[in-house]
Amino acid sequence: PQGLLKAKQDFGWVIIEKNGCISEVEMITHNNPELENSIKNTLYSSPRWIPATQDGRKLRYKTILAFNFP
Repeated sequence: PQGLLKAKQDFGWVIIEKNGCISEVEMITHNNPELENSIKNTLYSSPRWIPATQDGRKLRYKTILAFNFP
């Protein structure tokens, strides 16, 4: 697959609150500023996520996401 060799990959971390809302997005790699803004806008406007739980309690947590683009 030739297309996979040309694909760009960005990484970013997000903080997901106890209620499932994304409160922070920070890009770790920066391949394209316009693409970075698009990723952030998409994440902030996304439906609520399922929060992490531990011992039956909802937690605020930080996770790293990878974004692949052709």
